[in-house]
Amino acid sequence: MRILSVIIDTVGGTGTACALLARALRESTGNKHTLSLLTIRDDSHAATLARNADGPFDFVSSLSGARVTSGWRRSTEVVNHVRRIRAFVKAHPCDLIITFSTYPNILVPFALPSMPLIATVHGNMTELLKGKRYRKPVEWMLARAFANRPVVCPTPGVSDDLRTYFPLVNAHVIPHGIDGDRVRQLANLISPSAVPTGSIVHVARLTPLKDQATLLRAYALARSNRPDVPPLVIIGDGELRGELTVLANELSLADNVHFVGHLDNPFPILATATMFVLTSLTEGFGLVLVEAMALGVPVISTDCPSGPADILGHGEFGLLAPPRDAQALSQLILRLLDPAERSHFASRARQRSNDYGAQAMANAYMKLIDELFSSRPAGQPNA
Repeated sequence: MRILSVIIDTVGGTGTACALLARALRESTGNKHTLSLLTIRDDSHAATLARNADGPFDFVSSLSGARVTSGWRRSTEVVNHVRRIRAFVKAHPCDLIITFSTYPNILVPFALPSMPLIATVHGNMTELLKGKRYRKPVEWMLARAFANRPVVCPTPGVSDDLRTYFPLVNAHVIPHGIDGDRVRQLANLISPSAVPTGSIVHVARLTPLKDQATLLRAYALARSNRPDVPPLVIIGDGELRGELTVLANELSLADNVHFVGHLDNPFPILATATMFVLTSLTEGFGLVLVEAMALGVPVISTDCPSGPADILGHGEFGLLAPPRDAQALSQLILRLLDPAERSHFASRARQRSNDYGAQAMANAYMKLIDELFSSRPAGQPNA
């Protein structure tokens, strides 16, 4: 089978999930399937995957030069992307497409209405579309795109929210899975960035939904109580980097906060962390939490919809703070400075990470793929 994954770009958690799924399918089925990746915009990270000898994809390409604007897309831009998707699949035939996130979930079904397709939703739609002026047309297009197609969600919360938006959606819950041994192997490589060991580490895109502003304010409050709080290392890049740098300076944290930027392999830094902190306002899953936990790092997360509370067992395997609450978050940071607390949650974290294996994820997807093709009328064309 020729399986094509389509995504806007591979930077961030959704991109990581896309690559992890491909790697899991590769390792569970050997060379039985051809796995390809198409990014809608040029993506240097995807190009790195293509050059990597042990990369999960046989073929990586992009709609070279394709423009993807912020906010909702212009109609002429969407039409252009539809045409280019059709041309790409005609030149590179496939048997199944897996789409990642809202825009590809809409784009590909409109471009290729008869193509076998599995859509994946990685965020809480209520939160993602809240207050957006384009909410209604996006809901309408997604309803059409999801009709009679399987949709994979990483948590029950995402699935339940999706059914609220689209009552007829054929939703399946398949948690993200990681290869814990691979994460630990990558952690043993030399770190590409010189940062202090034993730091408080955060990994995420620098965007409003990840709410690093609350992280900085909570860190400042923690330092006001204990000046020996370890340095804060923020791994990731995005449109808010300049604004967050200014805020760190205003909070007198310039010497204590290290903005590292995007790293293809953050695990050497993460493995030495005193704790990992995630401050998202919404998450579809929170894959980076599981990766940190696989390294035995105690974690703190906001109790946002829809994944972190499930991963952390509602506080059993890690600490949860209300979103946007710098005071509460600062208290949890101080709590994990206690060696006994840190040791307890480090042990629980490693234990919990074993529940999210890549093999289980791959098996669940292959079962869904088998069901999809067994239900298709005989002789129905793919595109």
